[in-house]
Amino acid sequence: MKKKGLIIGLILAVLMVASLFVACAPAAPAADDAAPADDAAPADDGDTVVIGKIPITLDHAVHGNDAKWAEKYAMEEYGAEYKVLDP
Repeated sequence: MKKKGLIIGLILAVLMVASLFVACAPAAPAADDAAPADDAAPADDGDTVVIGKIPITLDHAVHGNDAKWAEKYAMEEYGAEYKVLDP
């Protein structure tokens, strides 16, 4: 009787481990889920790109200089608006 319970327990343990591998396996992409060719380019339909930042600290030596240069960089490189939100 003990042997039968041990075998059933081992079978259940193996099935649990096997189900973890099946559940965590990456899914194959479907044919209709094709990604657009150029995801990185901003939309030309009038949408503006906004880059936001929520600083951890409002220490001016770090935050003020960072915000100044990030705003300039965002506009030059991406044509995006840069906003800083107070925490």
